[in-house]
Amino acid sequence: MKWALCPVGSLLLAIAPMMAQGADLPVSYLVNPNALRASAPAGTPLTFALYIDDACTTQVASQVVNVENVNVIEWLIRVTPTGATPAPRTARLTATLNGVTAGGNLYLTVTGPGIQPVGGICQVQPAQAAGHFPITRATVSRSKQNPYYGLEVHDTAGPFVGPFGKDCLKPVDRQAVLVAASLDPSVLHTCDFETPLSNDANLCGARTPPCAFYRDGSGGGCILIFDIANCTVPPPTCTDGFKNQDEPDVDCGGTTCAPCDDLRNCNVNSDCGSGHCAMATSACRGGSICIPAHCYNGVRDSGESDVDCGEHCPLGCGAGQRCYGDDCDCALGLRCACAPGEASCYKGSVCR
Repeated sequence: MKWALCPVGSLLLAIAPMMAQGADLPVSYLVNPNALRASAPAGTPLTFALYIDDACTTQVASQVVNVENVNVIEWLIRVTPTGATPAPRTARLTATLNGVTAGGNLYLTVTGPGIQPVGGICQVQPAQAAGHFPITRATVSRSKQNPYYGLEVHDTAGPFVGPFGKDCLKPVDRQAVLVAASLDPSVLHTCDFETPLSNDANLCGARTPPCAFYRDGSGGGCILIFDIANCTVPPPTCTDGFKNQDEPDVDCGGTTCAPCDDLRNCNVNSDCGSGHCAMATSACRGGSICIPAHCYNGVRDSGESDVDCGEHCPLGCGAGQRCYGDDCDCALGLRCACAPGEASCYKGSVCR
């Protein structure tokens, strides 16, 4: 196959833009030309991926370009100083990534057949996309208070964690609002956010002013979000605040999570820390829930209306058992009846 020194072409439209308001960013990458010539014939796709960290772990843009459509493939003549190890054969690939909004120092990887990087896999870029705020990646869910576009933060560290409440992310750009509204409210999402907050500064945790751009009606500070992209759904966990996996209640029970506390939903005894899962029989409770251990010990403990029933037990008291004026003390279908002549239904009242 013949190689021209500087083939120039247009980029393919296999683009994954970071944001709606992106900029075109020129990038370059050093590779071994012999490996490229041997293994990358015309039609070979190369993936240009842009990152905001020097380890190339936080991706902010990605674009696929066929090798013949790379803007420039330029062979370099590198001078070796006397006494130094000869420099490896080197070619420079240049391309233009579309829709890039990340600011600050940017780093590039190129992957595909025939790509052998020269000078490191993660290569710093001299150019930067201007005119946009930094990108911060965070895990969020659709807000229960404001399901149309408010977002709750689920991270325990980072710039979005602080004293401003879980519902502190406020999309203010049309694209950001549309993306936020499209998120599935039943799962978590990890997304890239364009915001005035720095990606590596824990501003909210430090309680510094940039977190509180304005005050909403509740008095809580808000973080303004101008774009949202690259949303993915992380694997479910026992701390994500959602009832998933085989959990009978949120983040507890099942075969994966720790047993549930008293009065939480359950399916089997092993779902409960108390070891007791049963159908609630109180007139005010329903479903199978974790029964406190003291409601199974055959003793009238503190807070129980009668032995193992009423008050703090989800097991309702049967006919003839004591109650204290509250129908919730009694089993379903029964009411707490006052003793004859008793107006307060406090002493001597029973379930009937």
